Amino acid sequence: MSDLQCAARLLLLPSFSAEDAGWLAGMLRPERVASVYAAPPRLRAAGQLAAQLGVPARSVAVDTADLAPGSGALVDLADRHRGETVVVVTDVGGSAGVAGARVVLVDGDGWSVRSWPQNSRAPGSSTPRSAS
Repeated sequence: MSDLQCAARLLLLPSFSAEDAGWLAGMLRPERVASVYAAPPRLRAAGQLAAQLGVPARSVAVDTADLAPGSGALVDLADRHRGETVVVVTDVGGSAGVAGARVVLVDGDGWSVRSWPQNSRAPGSSTPRSAS
C-alpha cells in the first residue's frame, strides 16, 4: 500500500444459519474482526456470530445490489472502519456459509476484491462448507 491510510477489510459473508455461527467464528478469529454487520433479516445469525467473536452486532441496510466496490453501503462501512476488519452478512454470491465469501480491501489507492478464505473446508470435511 503506497498511502499512509490504513486499509479497511470488509469480509462479505453469505448468509448462514445460526447453528453455523460456532464454526464460522473459529474461522474468523484469526481475522480480528471488530464488528459484524447484517440487514435485519440476517441479524439473528449475525448476532450469534458476533457473540462468539466477542464483538458487537450491528444492523445495516445492505442491499445485494449495493455491494459493488465504490457503492454507498461499502464506502460508509470502509470509512467507519479504517484499519479494521468487519464482517458483512449478506447474499453475496448467492450461496450460503463460506462458499462465495469475498474480502474487499479499501485504502487510499482504491478497492480490491478476492475470495476468502482460500480453499475453505468445513471442520472435519473434505468438501467446502455451505449452510442450508
